[in-house]
Amino acid sequence: MKAFRSILLLAVLFLPVRAADATVYQYFDDQGTLIVTNVLPGQKPPPRAPSEKGRSAPAQQFREADLDFRNDVTYDFYPVRAHTFQEAVMATNMYGPFDNGENKRFAAQTRWNIGWSYKFNSSYRTERPYVYVSLNIYDVEFSSNITVLLPALTEDSVLSDHDFVIWQEFVRGLLSHEHDHVALIQDPSYRDDAVRRITAIRGLTLDYDPAAVTEDAIREAVQEKTAKIGHDLIREIKARNDEYDRVTEHGLKPGMRQAVFR
Repeated sequence: MKAFRSILLLAVLFLPVRAADATVYQYFDDQGTLIVTNVLPGQKPPPRAPSEKGRSAPAQQFREADLDFRNDVTYDFYPVRAHTFQEAVMATNMYGPFDNGENKRFAAQTRWNIGWSYKFNSSYRTERPYVYVSLNIYDVEFSSNITVLLPALTEDSVLSDHDFVIWQEFVRGLLSHEHDHVALIQDPSYRDDAVRRITAIRGLTLDYDPAAVTEDAIREAVQEKTAKIGHDLIREIKARNDEYDRVTEHGLKPGMRQAVFR
């Protein structure tokens, strides 16, 4: 009878056990660091008007410049006070967004992070000292938060018609350069590669821990593997954006942009 019980116990241990379906949310900053997990990413607010100390700068300057704003990007603005085009450009050098990587300020900047969600189901069997897990990861969905930061003239800025036209062209060039960064970030080849790598995770081998909840251990292991994929993906996107800035000298040589996009 004891031998029969032992055989029955071993049979139960080797039987596959189906774990509950699970949904995972992960978000990564532009350095590839996991910043949010298991939380549905919130929606970005709509583009808001540039402001300084609570005052809204005139939106007329953006309408007149005929700037091509995108619906999938949030736009933020920092104030520039000037009476000439030269003063306006100098103000962007003084008050533009600071880039920690290059240790300097720029007239415009694209800030971004990327996230995804996916579902998975699993089954496992225990063969001490290991737990063997079979996985099916599906419904991988991407999302991104991208903010383009641009300069905006304050209400008390008064430029001549000539300088104002030049300023509009300046801002239009900044926006075009930042939109190239947006295009690189949203390149579908990165999404396709990540989906391929995530869904290719078909199995795991975990150390058996009698004190652990196996389903929780499986979820943590899946999240760890996909977080590594996210880290690599974001670092690759960042490297391509850095190369774009290097080749175009941060937009000063727009004719070189095709060298990167090819």
